[in-house]
Amino acid sequence: MDIEAASIDLAKRAGEALAAVAGATIVDAVVMASAAARGDVVYTSDFDDLAALQRRFPGVRLLAV
Repeated sequence: MDIEAASIDLAKRAGEALAAVAGATIVDAVVMASAAARGDVVYTSDFDDLAALQRRFPGVRLLAV
């Protein structure tokens, strides 16, 4: 596991997603922005909320668990 420090760029991308996606939460937006920066897959039990954010981060693949 790697712990990623929050950068200004990450915060900006997450904030822009929050402004664009009604009902999005800061944690979900940070997860998606962080994953987008690396082209990661996100495994989630909160699929619907993250799918709404996926429109802002189309490079992130979501998988429900």
